[in-house]
Amino acid sequence: MKSKHNYLVYGILVLAIIGVIFLSGCTSKPKCPDCQSPGTWSTCTDNSIKTRTNYRCSIETNYICESYTEEKACAVEIRIKGTKDLDVVINPTLDEAVKGTIKIEALSVPEKTEEVDFFLVPQGIRLRANMLEEEAAKIEKGIDDNADGGWKYYLDTTKFGNGVYTIFIGSTYEGAPDENPWLDDASTQLVINN
Repeated sequence: MKSKHNYLVYGILVLAIIGVIFLSGCTSKPKCPDCQSPGTWSTCTDNSIKTRTNYRCSIETNYICESYTEEKACAVEIRIKGTKDLDVVINPTLDEAVKGTIKIEALSVPEKTEEVDFFLVPQGIRLRANMLEEEAAKIEKGIDDNADGGWKYYLDTTKFGNGVYTIFIGSTYEGAPDENPWLDDASTQLVINN
C-alpha cells in the first residue's frame, strides 16, 4: 500500500513539474531581435538640424525592428582650449562647418598676453617659423593687440575656397622669440562651406 501511495505522490509531483515548465514556456515575453545600426548623420540644415535613420523595437512595434528618422541639433559653436589658459570659441558654426563671417574669440588668455594672433591655414600647409613665401601668402592672419572688449577676430570665409582648413590661435607678447613665440596656443580643423 505504501508503494502505491509513493508512486501516486511521485506521479503528481512529476505532472506538477511538467505543468510548471509548460506554463513558464507559455508566459515568457517575446524578445526584440538585434536591430540594424543607425545610419550616418546628414549634413546640417540652415536651421541647425541634422537627421539620420535609426531603428527601434519594443512592445509598441510588436517586437519588430522599425525605422524612424532621428533629429539632432547641430553644434553652433566650436570650443577649443590650449594647454594652459587659452580658451577659444568660434561661432556661428554648423558642427565643424562655417560660412559667411565668423567670430573667433579668445575668452581667456595667459597672464602676460599682449597680442592674440589668429591664423586660417589651408589643408596641406604647416604653420611654422620659416615658411616659404608662397605658403605664407596662402595663410590668413589676424591680430588683436588691444584687450579692450576682449581678444577677437572676425573672419570673412567667403574670401576662401570651400574645403578643410586649420584655425590656429596663439597668445604672445612683444619681443617673443620667433622659434617659440606662444605663451599658449590652440587649434582645430573646420570646413568652409559657402
